[in-house]
Amino acid sequence: MSPPLSFSAFFSTLASLPHLLHDILDPPLHPWADPTHVYAGNMAPVGEMEPIDCPIIEGKLPVSLKGVYIRNASAPKILTGHFNLMNGFGVANTGLAFFASKLFALCDSDLPYEINLTKVGDIETLGRWEFEKKFMSNMNAHPKVDLDTKETFAFSWSLTFPYLTLLRFDENGVKQNEVPISSIKQPCFIHDFAITKRFAVFHETQLVYSLGKVVTGSGSLVEYEPNKVPRIGILPKYAMDDSELKWFPVPGFNTIHVLNAWESEDDENEIVFVAPNILSVDNIFNLKIYASLGKVKINIKTGDVSREKISPRNLEFGSINPSHVGRQTRARGCEKSLWA
Repeated sequence: MSPPLSFSAFFSTLASLPHLLHDILDPPLHPWADPTHVYAGNMAPVGEMEPIDCPIIEGKLPVSLKGVYIRNASAPKILTGHFNLMNGFGVANTGLAFFASKLFALCDSDLPYEINLTKVGDIETLGRWEFEKKFMSNMNAHPKVDLDTKETFAFSWSLTFPYLTLLRFDENGVKQNEVPISSIKQPCFIHDFAITKRFAVFHETQLVYSLGKVVTGSGSLVEYEPNKVPRIGILPKYAMDDSELKWFPVPGFNTIHVLNAWESEDDENEIVFVAPNILSVDNIFNLKIYASLGKVKINIKTGDVSREKISPRNLEFGSINPSHVGRQTRARGCEKSLWA
């Protein structure tokens, strides 16, 4: 038989009830949803920096090396409190792209921000590139430019149906027909894609969005779904809808970034897709990433799919000469990276 509860213990328990109710109604944020944790350390917001000279102490720069080196990182305007979503997040920290004769800084959660390099070497933000006025509009951080047509292909994502939409812009940056992808049945994490001469290629992985956990502060926006089978979707670039989209299951193949894709010179029905395969996808948001560069060959006529490992090294976020986008490439360069 339990001993009777003392008056001091009773009042101590009573006094703790408000704190217990507070933790239930307003639980502590999960680290992946807590801005004070996410925007800290190397990801902390940075202030403005004046242009500085970088004198060459030894040697000289190659004559063929022209242009600028630009690094963009996280610097959100507002970490907490209320803000106007229509004004953007100000967190274009993921990629840089030059298209429609403009230079943009991009992040998946927002629209591109046009930036300009001044004559003195400073960078100025010209504004948010609002190609449309939809609420919560966004465009992915790694658009692809077809150098033959000068068109730009990209996609937008949403937590509501349709979860993915293919975007196309002409060489002047005017948005053309958009194609909602209705065959994706749940919000999923698709960060990158590829184009070939005729197709847009998407990769649906085992990473899915979990809005409920973010709302309750119990988890991150993206989580690993062990029972889901990754698949690659191939859609004609100029399709008016997604009725011609074909999906091909590729078990165990998960990517964040795509290196390139092209149509085989030997068989017009064969699509080659090259990307780092994330081997540790279940631990990816614990900053433990292991990836090996892989090649997937898909025959869109027969449905045959084959895979091969190109490199056993831990490689992620590959880079190629932009003039070879959508064309067969041999030279590949990758660096160890978690996010870009």
